[in-house]
Amino acid sequence: NGGVGLNFQWGDVTPGFSNNIVERNIVYNNGSDGIIICRDNNILRKNIILKNNGNGIGISGTYIFNGLTINNNIISSNSRSAIDLSSNNNSDVYNNQILNSGKTGLSPAINMPSSYVSSTNDTISNNLFYNSKSNDFEIFYGPNVINSNNFLGSKADFFIKILNKAVFTINATGNYWGTTLQSTIDSKIYDNSDDFELGTVLTTSKSNSILITPPISPVSNVNKLLVDGKVVLTWTDNPEADKAGYKIYYGGFTGYSYTNSVDATNVL
Repeated sequence: NGGVGLNFQWGDVTPGFSNNIVERNIVYNNGSDGIIICRDNNILRKNIILKNNGNGIGISGTYIFNGLTINNNIISSNSRSAIDLSSNNNSDVYNNQILNSGKTGLSPAINMPSSYVSSTNDTISNNLFYNSKSNDFEIFYGPNVINSNNFLGSKADFFIKILNKAVFTINATGNYWGTTLQSTIDSKIYDNSDDFELGTVLTTSKSNSILITPPISPVSNVNKLLVDGKVVLTWTDNPEADKAGYKIYYGGFTGYSYTNSVDATNVL
């Protein structure tokens, strides 16, 4: 598709596409955004949104303040942001795997930019942010809540970068930042401690270990070797404490998984 994968616009002064559930889709390799949706009480869940040439999810409409629910999606390797929350209020974003965002290195994983309506009172919780190529968050407005997320493998300067010279607070408590050193965390937060006119990001009560409530992180450092005519796979053990083990899938692709699997238990 040369344009948007799934386009559910618009809803402006009056509600448009509203009170719907969009689920169990594979939205892949489109020329623009993966999904554009109105913010009118819609739910996006259990979708795979992958390698689109724009945002993974974009928001449409103004003057509508009912908010979205975005949960249990895999949003990976899109060229721009995983989720662009422009002009978006009162939304819940939780239990998503947000992977390899900002392929161009320019767009944050979650973008809350200057927009027609202030993006406030959004809650982003229990998500996995993994291997972001740009900042994890860029935020123009507040208050908003960012808590109980795992931040792993970021390649960018900042976990959270505040953009607007205004008085507001971002509650970013209870996250696991991939480190326990407060000085390292502080160095990757850009707020009024860097410029006194900017909003404030609160990072107190951080988690000192990886959280098990967000989705599990991807397996890393996978290697394939041919040994005595057999294929041998190795990988780095996941850091989550609650994993039960691993399964290796192979064979014909079913559109979502593969036809066969081997239980590799929890022993490498």
